[in-house]
Amino acid sequence: MQKVDFIKMHGLGNDFVIIDKRSNNITITEDIIKRLSDRRTGAGCDQLITINNTSNKSANAEIEISILVVTELKLVAMEHVAWQNII
Repeated sequence: MQKVDFIKMHGLGNDFVIIDKRSNNITITEDIIKRLSDRRTGAGCDQLITINNTSNKSANAEIEISILVVTELKLVAMEHVAWQNII
């Protein structure tokens, strides 16, 4: 198993794991997502967010959100917009 560095954050009742792939290009598999999201044996999260390199000259990075448990889609969409504005 490969080592995966991540940050866990939470807000408004959702928690998520962030992996910065810009300097450590690891392959995120379905197995890794399942292991990280498990609340008993992993970090536990609703969403996995990866920060990726981009070829877009007007952006510093791209983000990808894997929704693991959709509890309130509107809230997830609002978080997505907030992350785009931060980067």
